[in-house]
Amino acid sequence: MPVIQFEHRLEETLCRRQLGGDLRQPVDLLGRAKCRLIATEVVHRARSVTSLLCDVSGASAQFLHSPFQRAQRDLNMIASHIVSDVDAASELYGRIAMGLDFVPGAVI
Repeated sequence: MPVIQFEHRLEETLCRRQLGGDLRQPVDLLGRAKCRLIATEVVHRARSVTSLLCDVSGASAQFLHSPFQRAQRDLNMIASHIVSDVDAASELYGRIAMGLDFVPGAVI
């Protein structure tokens, strides 16, 4: 199985699991937008928690060998990706929920 197909099937399964639906049924457009919104929220909450942990850990958390520093860098990178943009994910979900057109090529 090609990697792209595997990733798509994994994404679909995770999305169905998040929505609590039947794992054998495909996820509709609104469900996919909701999954993206949920994933975006998870990334930003994890980023906030990690940032708080780094703040209370003191200066040693900023050393390159610190797992906190690595987690903070990774989450900052993930949060800066277009898929993790809260405004874009919220707008996309709202447009689909209201039956409005959305930008072609939007990541759903």
